[in-house]
Amino acid sequence: MFYFRDFNMVVKQEEGSTLFFNMYKYILKKLKRFSLYIFNIIKYVIIFVVYLINKSF
Repeated sequence: MFYFRDFNMVVKQEEGSTLFFNMYKYILKKLKRFSLYIFNIIKYVIIFVVYLINKSF
């Protein structure tokens, strides 16, 4: 318990690294949905490129 309180004090002292750590946790949380979003974009880009190639030939 004392160690946890001490750790909170250390975290409060280093606001920059705390901000970075929160961003890291947020990115990890959103990574699955975000990678799915990127995958859909890549899929539609590939479909569009294939469509353009077929149209030009």
